[in-house]
Amino acid sequence: MVYPFDKNELKVLKQIISKEYLPPTISRIDSFIDSAENKENAWKEVFNQLYNIMSSAKI
Repeated sequence: MVYPFDKNELKVLKQIISKEYLPPTISRIDSFIDSAENKENAWKEVFNQLYNIMSSAKI
């Protein structure tokens, strides 16, 4: 089940996504997940790799 965001939550989400470091971070997370054979495990493993992902996303 997908959580339905209310108007305030959508506003906050848009503010967060607009930060300059977040699009490269999201892109790297997506690439990490896409390259994995087991997507469920990849979502768990991404937390182990989060520091490296965010460090490489620095502008």
